[in-house]
Amino acid sequence: SGRALLGFSSVFTAPPPAAGPYAYMAGVAGVTLVKQDFNNIDPTPDGLAIGVNDTLDVSYWHQYFSSYPSFLKVLGYVSGTANAAALGGSHISIPITCPNPVAVPCPTTISLTGQVFNAGCQLLTVTWKVDGVPVQTNLVPANTPNASLTMTRYYVSGNHTVTLTASDGVLSPSCNTAANVGAIPLAVSCPASIVTNTTPGQCTAVVTYNVTASKDCVAVTNVVCNPLSGYTFPKGVTTVTCTADDGAGHTANCSFNVTVIDAQAPAFVCPANIVTNPPPGIFQVPVNFAIPTPTDNCPGVSMVCTPASGSMFSDGATLVTCKATDAAGNTNLCIFVVTVNTTNATISPLIAQTKCQGETAVFSTVPSGPGPFTFAWRLDSNPVGTNGPALAIATGSLSIGNHSVQVSMTNGNSVVSSTATLTVGSLTSATPLTNLTRCVCESAVFATTPIGTGPFSFLWLKDGQVLPNQSSNSLTLQSLKTASAGTYSVVVAGTCNRVTNSATLTLEGSDNPTSPLVLTNEAYLPINDFGPATPYPSVINVKCISGTIRKLTVTLYSLTHTFPGDIDLLLVGPNGQALKLMSDAGNYFEAEDATLTFDDDAADFLPQVTGIVTGTFKPTDYEEFDSFDNPAPSPPYTNRLSAFIGSGLNGNWSLYVMDDETLDAGSIGHGWSLRFDWDITHPQLRSPLKLGDGRYQFTLSGEVGRTHVIQRSTNLQNWISVSTNTLTGTNLIYVEPSATNASPGYYRALCCP
Repeated sequence: SGRALLGFSSVFTAPPPAAGPYAYMAGVAGVTLVKQDFNNIDPTPDGLAIGVNDTLDVSYWHQYFSSYPSFLKVLGYVSGTANAAALGGSHISIPITCPNPVAVPCPTTISLTGQVFNAGCQLLTVTWKVDGVPVQTNLVPANTPNASLTMTRYYVSGNHTVTLTASDGVLSPSCNTAANVGAIPLAVSCPASIVTNTTPGQCTAVVTYNVTASKDCVAVTNVVCNPLSGYTFPKGVTTVTCTADDGAGHTANCSFNVTVIDAQAPAFVCPANIVTNPPPGIFQVPVNFAIPTPTDNCPGVSMVCTPASGSMFSDGATLVTCKATDAAGNTNLCIFVVTVNTTNATISPLIAQTKCQGETAVFSTVPSGPGPFTFAWRLDSNPVGTNGPALAIATGSLSIGNHSVQVSMTNGNSVVSSTATLTVGSLTSATPLTNLTRCVCESAVFATTPIGTGPFSFLWLKDGQVLPNQSSNSLTLQSLKTASAGTYSVVVAGTCNRVTNSATLTLEGSDNPTSPLVLTNEAYLPINDFGPATPYPSVINVKCISGTIRKLTVTLYSLTHTFPGDIDLLLVGPNGQALKLMSDAGNYFEAEDATLTFDDDAADFLPQVTGIVTGTFKPTDYEEFDSFDNPAPSPPYTNRLSAFIGSGLNGNWSLYVMDDETLDAGSIGHGWSLRFDWDITHPQLRSPLKLGDGRYQFTLSGEVGRTHVIQRSTNLQNWISVSTNTLTGTNLIYVEPSATNASPGYYRALCCP
């Protein structure tokens, strides 16, 4: 039902003032509950008597005031009277809610509000104290459930304790809160550094500024700066220092810079233009003029005129520039003209030209001085052309090479001439590049020879992209990788034109070959009756594999023959070893689609008198004196694949297949394969020797026929390839191309791949 049970109990510890009976009164939140609220418990004197040290228990339900303070009072009375006296009972509590703490940066007026709950029948006296000193009193009437009380006052700097106390004469509960007021120290604030220009015509500037100071949020007016605001500051940087004093023995300082810049250019009067007329036959004359005197707002100004006064001036107009510069770098300049009028004639020089054969070259000159002018032209000392300042020369009939062109001019008083070279060039061509096929890690060189009139320039490209730092007529590629394959082009530019030649680089092999390696010739191999198979021999070509054979196995795919005892097989390696794989095995039992693998480690030989089936067998020779048609080598032959161990892989491996009897034939339907297990021989650099010219010499040891790269480093981290070598013997002597001053120098040799 949402109701709560409230219980009251009171114990009398002193004799009541008169004999009973007594009555009681109970209430909630200061409100006395009337009779009907007590569920028929009679609050009248009839029927209730309480003696000394007796306990009165009163229980009742009430649904509205279950959360409010409650009270119980026992009232004594004299029979026949209406007056009752309170004898005792439980007392009402006084809840107090303190104001929230307050913190402010500066002294100020603060209002604090607290709450007092008076549920009793007594008047409450509420007292406010600040730091233990009473500052305000409030009265709260009886039965006031929620009284809000405010205290307002001015607080100085410091941390203050505010106490709120409520008293009904019996209880005096209290609470504390804080009012903290900050203490702001004395501070002075200077402006940012000031930059200004000098006053026009002065080397100084008047500068005003504003400096402020405060303490506890109150302005401080006793501020002294040196120099003062409004001071006339000189050019340059001046530091202003300001001090604030609060009169209580505290000071604060700040400073800033005032920079006065001289931005005013010097001034001067430019000389007037000068005209001079030298006598006939004089081509140059000295000309003197007064150097301007500059003025400036600051001392330290200089003046320079170019050409200087007294310099030699040639015929015609010459510009003279005078420039004044002050100590701050400000400049001012002016230009005037010195004109020399002579009766002598001059011409502008001819300019050398290069033309391709068949083009037209035009030479021209510009005369100056008094005219009229007469011109005479010569080509290779022979008169040519007409009387005029220009000459057009057709080069189609001229030989390839240099020719002399000369012009002479006279105005009656003087004769002047000029000579230039005409170079007649031929069209450029270049020898073609050669397509190359290389193994991985080898080197490749493309080269061309230009033909025609130089100078020549060369630009190399790979797949259309320019190769940097390649400008000679040859391109060397070292330590080739599969990515090096592509189309290489060279653009050859001569005097007259440019041509482009291209070639391809094909790479064979792998950047990282692994063991084992299996190579297959899948071609169908018919075994003809009583003769060699076609082709004879069948070949597997091994390229670009560096290393030596550790083990070799051979596999024939889909061998079919009506009388396999007729078959003789001979395997010949690139180094001349000859192994008879199979001879006179299987007798007359027809072999059909058998795959045979020959391995020295196989458990059995091929059968001699039973049929041949798919499997792995040792090389099998049941007829020692078999022979093979040319070009197969002559006996003796080995019958062990181990004969190839330790030799190289590269070259032609030839399989010779013969049928040595009539009436039967067959085929190897899907070709044959070689499986190589091979080893890498690691190179060594040894025996370093410093030569007399400062270069170093090393001995490179490694596998014959294998490519090795020599690299150099100065820090053992960054390596540069300096040489790629394919060993033709077990040792190779490497000598640095030039003495290196880098120290230290480290070298290493790598197999490639």
